[in-house]
Order: sequence, then structure tokens, then C-alpha cells
Amino acid sequence: MIASYSYQTKQINPSTNAGSMVNRTAYVSVPDHCPMCHCGISPNYLKHNYNYDEELFSIYYECTRCRKTFLAYYDKPSDKMGEPSNYELYPKFAKEREFEKEIIELSPVFVKVYNQAIEAEEKELDELAGMGYRKALEFIIKDFCILNTQIKRRKLKKNY
Repeated sequence: MIASYSYQTKQINPSTNAGSMVNRTAYVSVPDHCPMCHCGISPNYLKHNYNYDEELFSIYYECTRCRKTFLAYYDKPSDKMGEPSNYELYPKFAKEREFEKEIIELSPVFVKVYNQAIEAEEKELDELAGMGYRKALEFIIKDFCILNTQIKRRKLKKNY
């Protein structure tokens, strides 16, 4: 969905190098999901702002599902209806991965560390995310080996 918002920006006159404020209309894509609850929504508009020094247009929204507020930052708002506008949503919250019951029972620490690695990756902390995924893999392998060794011991005791 595209929405339009009026804002003021500074326009510089090249011959006099003087700046004046000009009214403009921005056409932006409205987010279709909440960055916190990850539900598909049509958010409630609360407020918008244009920072003309950085050419950054931001809109403050409220999720219609979880009622939490979030920001959408637009690189540069489009002056034409129908042109897509790129945006990033903040705050960023990763959606936790849900694992099968067997994996949760086998290695709850793996599940916890893996989901923390997803969170780090979502916040663009790629070095930490990589270490987290490696650590999560170590936990599940270790827990699997412990379980597998216990099963073998039981079989040996039972048969001999």
C-alpha cells in the first residue's frame, strides 16, 4: 500500500546560494508487517518527520496487533505516486526459530544459543552471529553424542 505525506524541505537557489523551505509530498510504501510481533498488519500512522540535512524521511507507526510502536526509515521518499520506496524498520527483532520437541528435549542450550545467534544476525552483528551458530552446533553435537553414548552403555549392560 502506498501512502502520501506532506513535508517541508530546504531548497537552495544556485545563483544566490540562499535556502528556502518548500512544501513537498512524499509517496511511501507502508510496511505490511510488524518488526516485533512479525504479524502481517496494516499499521496505524502516528507521526512523520523529514530530516532535510540527511534527506531521511521517517514515519512512526503502531502495530494493530501487538500495539507496540515502531519506526520506518525511508532512504529518499518518492515524489511520484506508484514508485516503490525502500525502508528499514526499527527496532529490529528476529523471529525465534521453533524446533521440534525432540531437539528441545535433547539440547535446550542449543535452542537458546541458536535463537540468540539469529537475533545477532538480524541486528547485523555478523561476526557474533557466526560465533553463535558455531557454538549452537557444538552444543547439539555434544548433547547428541552424550545421549548416543548413554544408549550404547544401556544396550551393553542389558546384553552382557
